Amino acid sequence: MKNILLLTVLFIFSLPLFSQQNYKLAPTHGKYSDIIDFEVIKINAYKKIDGPMDRIPIKAPEGTIYLQLMIKFINNSDEKQVVDFEKFFLSDGENKYKVVQTIKLGSFQMTNETKRTIKAGKKQTVAVLFLPYPIDKRPETLKIDHTEHPINYKD
Repeated sequence: MKNILLLTVLFIFSLPLFSQQNYKLAPTHGKYSDIIDFEVIKINAYKKIDGPMDRIPIKAPEGTIYLQLMIKFINNSDEKQVVDFEKFFLSDGENKYKVVQTIKLGSFQMTNETKRTIKAGKKQTVAVLFLPYPIDKRPETLKIDHTEHPINYKD
C-alpha cells in the first residue's frame, strides 16, 4: 500500500516535468449540478501521452496537443454522487473536444470510463484528458451538458 501511495505521489509531481506547457489560471469555479461544485485547478498540455495498456506513447497529431484539466469536485450532499464526463467538452469557440480518459488522483485509478463516483460530503480531484486540441489556441470554455463555464487565465 505504501508503494502505491509513493508511486502516485511521484507521478503527480512528475506530470509538470513532461508537460509542454502549463496555462496559468485565475480561479475558475462552477457547478456541475445543484449539489456538486467544481474548480479547474490546472491545465497541462502534452505532446505525448501514455497508451492504454501497453504504455506505448501516443503522439498528438501535427499542430495539436493533448490537454489535461485538473478538476476538484466537491460533493455538498449526504449521498454519493456520480459525475458523468460524457457531458464534458472543451471549446475553443468554434469546436468541441471530448474527454478520452480520467484519472482519480490519490489512488491513481486511470480509466476510459466516463463516470466517477464522489462520496457524500467529500472532495475529489480528477485529471481529465481531452482529445487533441489545436496548439495555437487555448481553451475558452468548459462545457458541461449545455452550460458553458468560462476558463479564466492570468495574463
